[in-house]
Amino acid sequence: MLRLSKLSNSDKTIIKIIKENYSSSTNSRYVRDKNYQFLQHSKVPTMHFQKSMPRLPIPELSKTGERYLRALKPLLSSTQYADAEKRTNNFILNEGKELQARLIAKDKVNKHTSYISDYWFDLYLRDRVPLPINYNPLLVFQNDSRPAYNDQLVRATNFLVTASRFMLSLRESILEPEVFHMQPKKSDTQLFRTVTGLLPSTLSWYGAYLFKAFPLDMSQFPGLFNATRIPQIDKDRIFRDPSSKHVVVQRKGNFYVFDVLDSNGNLLSPEELLGNMAKIISDDKPSADFPLGILTSQNRNDWAKQRQHLEDIGNAEALKKIDSAIFNLVLDEDSIHDDKHKILRQYLHSDGNNRWFDKSFSLIVTKDGVSGINFEHSWGDGVGVLRFFQDTYKEITNKPFIHPESTPSDKHITVEKLSFKIDDKIKECVQNAQMEYKKWCDSLSIDYILYEDLNREDCKKYKVSADCIMQIGFQAFCDQLHSNNYSKDSLRTLMTECSSYHSELVKEAAMGQGFDRHLFALQKMAQENNIQTEIYDSYEYKYLNKSILSTSTLSSPNVLAGGFGPVTREGFGIGYSAFADKLGAAVTSYKDHNNSTQFVEALHKSFADITKILSG
Repeated sequence: MLRLSKLSNSDKTIIKIIKENYSSSTNSRYVRDKNYQFLQHSKVPTMHFQKSMPRLPIPELSKTGERYLRALKPLLSSTQYADAEKRTNNFILNEGKELQARLIAKDKVNKHTSYISDYWFDLYLRDRVPLPINYNPLLVFQNDSRPAYNDQLVRATNFLVTASRFMLSLRESILEPEVFHMQPKKSDTQLFRTVTGLLPSTLSWYGAYLFKAFPLDMSQFPGLFNATRIPQIDKDRIFRDPSSKHVVVQRKGNFYVFDVLDSNGNLLSPEELLGNMAKIISDDKPSADFPLGILTSQNRNDWAKQRQHLEDIGNAEALKKIDSAIFNLVLDEDSIHDDKHKILRQYLHSDGNNRWFDKSFSLIVTKDGVSGINFEHSWGDGVGVLRFFQDTYKEITNKPFIHPESTPSDKHITVEKLSFKIDDKIKECVQNAQMEYKKWCDSLSIDYILYEDLNREDCKKYKVSADCIMQIGFQAFCDQLHSNNYSKDSLRTLMTECSSYHSELVKEAAMGQGFDRHLFALQKMAQENNIQTEIYDSYEYKYLNKSILSTSTLSSPNVLAGGFGPVTREGFGIGYSAFADKLGAAVTSYKDHNNSTQFVEALHKSFADITKILSG
C-alpha cells in the first residue's frame, strides 16, 4: 500500500479532490447515479424533431375572410352583417392583399420562428395590466392518497427533487420529446423511438408522421426554468440564466435561496435537499413587515418604477437571485383541507404577500400539503406546464425520494435568507399595493361545478365531442332548447351537428387554419407599415375580439383544479375539463358585472338538459 509521503504533490491534490467529492454528499451514490440525476433518459433527443417540424402555415386570405364572416354571422343583425361582409371583401381585395404579401415575405426570411410568434410575445409583454388574475393561470395537483406524504416538508421536498430532475433532463436533452400519438399502440413504442431516433433531425418529424404520430413544438420548454419576466416601462422583457444552480423559496413573505446542484452541476441527494428545506420551515422568524412580493401584483409600469428604485437603493443583487433561480417554491402557512373555493383563490391570487408573480412558474405547497402551480404566461402556454405537471406528479406519487421517516442531512446546507434595503418610499408602495390588491381580489367572484351525470366516456358512447358538449353547456342553443317546437330527437340531431362542426373547427385550428391569429398578424403588419385599414376599426371586429366567455381546457386525471381570471371586466373566465367520471369547470367573474355562482347554477341546468337529450 502506497503511503501519501511517497506520492507527488500533484497525486496528493488529485486524491484530496476525490476524497472531497466522495465525502461531500450524505450518500455519494446519488451524485454518481445518472438514474437519480435525470427524470428521463430518452434515446431520442428532446429537440430532435424541431428542425423538420412543419412551420405554421399562413392561411389563404380568402379562406380567412370566409371563416371570419362565418363566425360573425350568428352575432350580428342582417344589416350589421351586410356591412361587415362589404368591409371584409373590400379588405381582401385591397389593403389585405398587400398586407398578406408583406406577411409572406417576412415569414420567408424568418424561418426560425412562426409568423405569429413575435407578435404574440410582444402582445403579452406590452400589456400593462397586472399579471395575477389577468394573465397567470393556476393548476392544482390531486392530493397524495397517502396522508403522511401530504406533509408540507415531505411533499415540497419531493416536488423539489423531481422538478430538478426534470430540469436536468431538459438541460441534458434527454427529456422525452412531446409527441401526440394518434394510435399509441403502434407509435408509443420502442420501435418508433428507434426508427425516428436514427433518422436525421431534418427528416425525423416526417418519419414520426408515418407512424401517425405528431411531434409537438418544444421551443417553449426552456422557458420553464431559470426565468423571470422583468417589468419595464411600456414593454417587459424575459430574463433567463440557464447556468444557475439555486432555487428561491418564499415563506411568510420572506425569501430564501439555496443551491440544489453542487459545484459539478450534480443534484444534491434527497436528504441534503430535505435538510435545506427543513431549515427554512423551522425558521421561527416572523412574517415580513413589508413583503416585496406584493409589488408584482401591480400595473406593470408602476412596478417597473418601483423595481428600479429598489435596485437603485442597493437591492440589485438580491433581485437577481430571485430572477435567476431555477424556479420559485412557495410555502404557505394556510391549511386548505378540501375547500374548493379556497383552493381556487389560494392558487389564482392569494393575498399576494407570499408570491412573486413574475417568475416563470411558482410551485406552491400549503401547510396541509395541497400543491399547485401559478405560472406567468408571456414565455409560453399550457402545453409545457402541463407536461411538467404530469411528469412530476407521476413520480412523487409512485416513486418519491423522500418519505415521512426520512432524516434530513446537515451537509450542503447553503440556505441564505435574502435581506433587502427598504426605505420609506418602498414601505408606502407595499402598503398601497396591499390595499389595492385586497380590494381587487374581493371584487372577484369564484365558483366551480362538478357534474357527475355526464362524462367523457358517456360522450363517446353518444358519439359527440365532450369538448363540444361543454362548450354547448357554456353557451347553449337556447332558442331551440327552450322551444316547444323541437323534439328531443331534433335537439339530439342538432347537438350531433354542432359536435361535427366543432370538431372541424378544432381540426382547422390545429392545422394552423384558424382566422383570428392570421387577422391579428395582418393588423400588426398594417401598424408597422402605417397602412390604414377600415376592418380593424369596425364594430364587428372589436365586438368579436371582446371575450365575454374566455374558456380553456387542460384535461388530466392529475388535475384537482385549474382556472384563470376573466379577460374583460364584464366577462367570465372558465377553466374546464371533461374527466372520465365527470365534467368540471372553475368559473371567475367580477361581482359588479356578473356572478359566477349564478352562472354555475345555470350551467348545471344546461348540463342536466343536455344529459336528458343525449340519453333519450
